[in-house]
Amino acid sequence: GGEVDGKYILGAFIAGDLEDPATGGRGMKLLEEASNEGSASASLLLSRIHAGEGNRFMAVRMLRRASDQNHPDALLMMGILMLEGDPYVEQDPEAAAGLLQRAMELGNQEAMWTLGSMYLYGIGVPLDLDLAREYLEDGAEHDYTVSVLNLGMIHYQGLGVEKDPREAMRLFEHASKLGSREALTNMAVMYATGDGVKKDVEKARELLTKAKYLGEPRAGRNLDVLDNNIDGVKLTLSFGGKIRELRFEK
Repeated sequence: GGEVDGKYILGAFIAGDLEDPATGGRGMKLLEEASNEGSASASLLLSRIHAGEGNRFMAVRMLRRASDQNHPDALLMMGILMLEGDPYVEQDPEAAAGLLQRAMELGNQEAMWTLGSMYLYGIGVPLDLDLAREYLEDGAEHDYTVSVLNLGMIHYQGLGVEKDPREAMRLFEHASKLGSREALTNMAVMYATGDGVKKDVEKARELLTKAKYLGEPRAGRNLDVLDNNIDGVKLTLSFGGKIRELRFEK
């Protein structure tokens, strides 16, 4: 109701008053009252404030409450935590899929794009390449990095479509420009093998070195294979260890 909304708006306005801790404290109290009275926005803001203060336990607790109160962003974030696991959240991909589906139905596009990757690999949902491609193509149109990367995997491996290494390379290049370290590894594999592009081992080495510096797990192994010409060991593509990264802030 209006009183709860008023508490949330005023609490949000004054909670961040770092110059006057007493004022900030009153803001937090108003947010807590609004949260207890059903304000999902207040619960989510409290989660972000606790996260910023390094209090992961309270951040997750308030995030769970905001999710239970059907805030689309909280449903997305709680779904990601359940998908990937967290010290305070049991890993449960099927439950995660349910939360993401609810978030999508409430208009959260990132939830749809995340579900696209889950349908592609059959994580928490049945494998569905058509639905995966539909959701990932939408994400790629909005430059959602993981969608672009995984759409590249679809075209490279021919998952529900004809194999198209050139289109895969185009998508991997785009994903790399959006910040995907996994895409750098995939481009390197293609340059090293001459698959879809002119073979260029030095270019492959350069890309793998960059990916390794950025912490991409498969890059170092691929670099060893490339540098030592290990017989019978193939370079491996990377789709990333996570579907996407959790962000408490927006």
